[in-house]
Amino acid sequence: MVDFSLIIATRNRAANLEKCLAAIAQLRTTADWELIIVDNAATDDTAAVIQKFKAETPMTVVPAFEAKPGLGRAQSRTFRRAR
Repeated sequence: MVDFSLIIATRNRAANLEKCLAAIAQLRTTADWELIIVDNAATDDTAAVIQKFKAETPMTVVPAFEAKPGLGRAQSRTFRRAR
């Protein structure tokens, strides 16, 4: 069980997502936590940004995909994935 899950829902904001993930990578904590990133049917490079970040970081990154656009749908997808 993790102490907390940080959830990011994103759609077609790959450049902003890269900046956000760079900031998150700087976080330092002793807590056991996970980062869940849901790609909400993006048509840009969002999926590639997520996979690159997951490959390059030691933290627990859980990618998720929601095919139907909408913040509520994206949030529901991540809630089901959170530990």
